[in-house]
Amino acid sequence: MSVLDETGAASNLARTHGRSDRGDRCVGSVPQGHWRVMTAVAAVRLGGGLVAPFTTEGPVDGDAFVAYVQRVLVPRRCGRGTWW
Repeated sequence: MSVLDETGAASNLARTHGRSDRGDRCVGSVPQGHWRVMTAVAAVRLGGGLVAPFTTEGPVDGDAFVAYVQRVLVPRRCGRGTWW
């Protein structure tokens, strides 16, 4: 049995607060104007781990999902049973 899972990360989610010792300045860095969204999709197989990983810049829309299924997921499925 396998399950499809999707997760994403955005680079504009920087911390606005921090901690430091008394008298010391809290310093951090964030990307300046290079905001990106990365999305990862993969099949997770019980007892088999991560199968057919796929990452893309931006959200996964219908066209990207169809491309993932046709180019990544289906070729990995051959000879290994069903995905559900």
